[in-house]
Amino acid sequence: FEQQAGEHMKRQGQITSYTAAISGSQFCVHVFSVSICANTALFIRWDRCGAVVSKHFDYLKYPKLLANFFWRYLHLDAHQQGYNSTVSKSSHAEKEEARK
Repeated sequence: FEQQAGEHMKRQGQITSYTAAISGSQFCVHVFSVSICANTALFIRWDRCGAVVSKHFDYLKYPKLLANFFWRYLHLDAHQQGYNSTVSKSSHAEKEEARK
């Protein structure tokens, strides 16, 4: 049991570090992720305050849950997917000013 708990904590740490890297490098206000282990999956919505985690489910028995999530995600606009809409590319003038 302890070995399984240790592996679980290791996976949680890995998922958290991946999400932090995405959030820090892609100007996200929130991130969605799917954790799949063996035949179970769960959904996670991360933001700066923490995470909301769904109950795990057997995606082999309920494949429509997983398919429905991806279908809905692909139909969200960028803001709904988590991208920070207040961030934009620098103008030429801004780039020149930053080089001074």
